[in-house]
Amino acid sequence: MLTATDQIIFMFQRRVADLWRQCADGVAALDWAQQYQQLLQQISDLTADDAVPDAELRASLRNLVASSRAQRPPTRASVIRQRLIDAIAPVRSLLAGVSRLPWQATGGHPVLDALHRLRVAYAGGTKRLPAEVGALRLGPAWREAIADPDRERAFKAMEVATLSRCAGRCAMARSGSSIH
Repeated sequence: MLTATDQIIFMFQRRVADLWRQCADGVAALDWAQQYQQLLQQISDLTADDAVPDAELRASLRNLVASSRAQRPPTRASVIRQRLIDAIAPVRSLLAGVSRLPWQATGGHPVLDALHRLRVAYAGGTKRLPAEVGALRLGPAWREAIADPDRERAFKAMEVATLSRCAGRCAMARSGSSIH
């Protein structure tokens, strides 16, 4: 029985890793050097025109610097998370099956809470996260996505966060963690 359980956990973790790998393929790391080169080019373009009065040039430079600072390009990890949210449908049945298993934990556990919410939603045929549901303590990386005003996308984000946290917890369960 333990061998069969270990094999199921291993297959589950492998499927989650495959999904993550598929979503990570082709996502390049952020090229800061390229961004700075673009900023330098924009500054160079602004200062090249000698006809622009100094006060106007200063205002333009301030605006350029402020917009560059405000512009926060997505990190590689956040791009992968967005792709995972978009790609959840093929593994939804796996997650639905996992949510029906009799998981137990000592004390309250956010993964079990999320699995329960998913089980109820799947049983009711719902693929929208209710507005009152917050981040469910599934990790700070998922907080913003689960709070998305698009509640269908928030539901998908909760599915992915639960799937990834559950895969990690399954590994811990094999080694004797508090969730099993």
